[in-house]
Parts: sequence; structure tokens; C-alpha cells
Amino acid sequence: MSKRPFNIIARDDAGIQQAIRILQNTKISPEHPLELIIQPYKRNRSQEQNRLMWSWINMLSNDLGDTPEAIHEDLKRRFLKKLLERENETFRDSLDKLRKAYLDGHHELAVQLERFVMDQASTSMLNTKQFTEYLELILEHAKSLNINLPLPADRKKL
Repeated sequence: MSKRPFNIIARDDAGIQQAIRILQNTKISPEHPLELIIQPYKRNRSQEQNRLMWSWINMLSNDLGDTPEAIHEDLKRRFLKKLLERENETFRDSLDKLRKAYLDGHHELAVQLERFVMDQASTSMLNTKQFTEYLELILEHAKSLNINLPLPADRKKL
């Protein structure tokens, strides 16, 4: 069996039948078990949303005189951290442990670990609805800096 995981998105009975066929043809043993997770599908951010975010980041970069990468990291720390903490249990648990370590006097270690956690955080962890909220936070932030970012013609793409 391949060690590479795969996902199946079943939208109808044919998708479920495909998943069953794959499972029936997969060899397992007590030494090599499988983990099966069945959960509702949630679509991650759309390509349009991602393109819009990067166009905005480039505009902010030009206006603020900082690199796009620095702007992206700043936005992640300002807004993505809060969204992931609210929406992602694993992320929330990691931040709770970091806060406890900080309160227990391990300041330097907690700060270093938070940097690592934030480096691993990504907007790809957001679904389309959460990403829309992230984009709206960026838009409001830009307005607070007196920077007007263009909206897509169809606001649903936000």
C-alpha cells in the first residue's frame, strides 16, 4: 500500500462507490492499519480569493514601502491568528499551551514557539467563508491606513 494519503470527495453515490472500491482493493494488516476519517467536505479558499489577497498585499507593499512577504506575515499575525484560534481546535490548543508556558515563566521559549506556530499557519487552512472574513479584515485594515483597495466586480468573490 502507498504511504501517501489520499482524499475522496464524494458528491453522489458514484463517489461513495469509488471509495468502497478503493478500500476493497487496499491491503491492510495489524502492522499496517488505515485511519479512515469521514467528515463533511469544506472547500478551502478559492483561487480567486487567493489572487485577490495577493493583489492587495502587493498594493499594500507599494503604498507602505515594505516587501510583500513582510506585509503577508504582518497580516497573518494580525488577523489569521485570531481566525484560526477561533476556528481550529488544534491551533487553539497550541496557543493555549504557549500562553501557559509564558505565564509559567518560559518567556523566551514561548515567544520562539509562537513564531514557529505562526510560520506554520496558512490561509490555506481557511474555508471560503473564513477566507472571506480574512479578506474583509484586510480591507478594513487598509481603510484604517487610508489605503483604498479595489473590490472585485462581483463582491461574492471576496
